[in-house]
Amino acid sequence: MELNKWILKNTAKDVSLRVMMEAIGVYHQKFAHFLIDNDFDTNIILPNKISNYLRTIDIKTITDKT
Repeated sequence: MELNKWILKNTAKDVSLRVMMEAIGVYHQKFAHFLIDNDFDTNIILPNKISNYLRTIDIKTITDKT
């Protein structure tokens, strides 16, 4: 519930929020269910799709920070 409150507090009312996450084994599943159960638009992206997209915009380093 704390995350839900934080997201709502830090998102402007006129912004359409979409949460995107990388599918990492089974680790993302509980978080995705939490977001969906709390009516957040949620997308789960396959890791190879993210790395391929980053290559198209000429980003060579893929870390959590980037």
